[in-house]
Amino acid sequence: MSIDLTTASVYVLSAIRTTLGFPFTNSTTGNSVEPLNGNNTASGMYSTVLNGKDNVASGDCSIVLGGNYNKASGNNSIVGSGSWNTADCDCSSVLNGCANCACGDFSSVVGGYRNTATSNFSFVAGGWKQYKRV
Repeated sequence: MSIDLTTASVYVLSAIRTTLGFPFTNSTTGNSVEPLNGNNTASGMYSTVLNGKDNVASGDCSIVLGGNYNKASGNNSIVGSGSWNTADCDCSSVLNGCANCACGDFSSVVGGYRNTATSNFSFVAGGWKQYKRV
């Protein structure tokens, strides 16, 4: 038996919204979830923005958990929180901080300020203006 996790996540979020009364709505794609308040946009298929202000989840199966002005544009990408963080490439992640960018496939920035992981499979743990290029 196989389970489609992307579809399951939309059903789980819909159940949470219905049960607990969180103010979420389906986005324009019909398969994404975004909060009613905060000018957030979930435009990728099965993408989600849970909280915050002016956040965008445009990659398919991408998620922004909260914060301000964050963008998860890569497919299967995630931005946890913070401000002005970007997960641009597929399977990239920025967990927290300010003005961080995970710009390579499978790249990650954990936190800090103005850190950039530009190569595929690169990682920046935190700090200030750290660049990881392989």
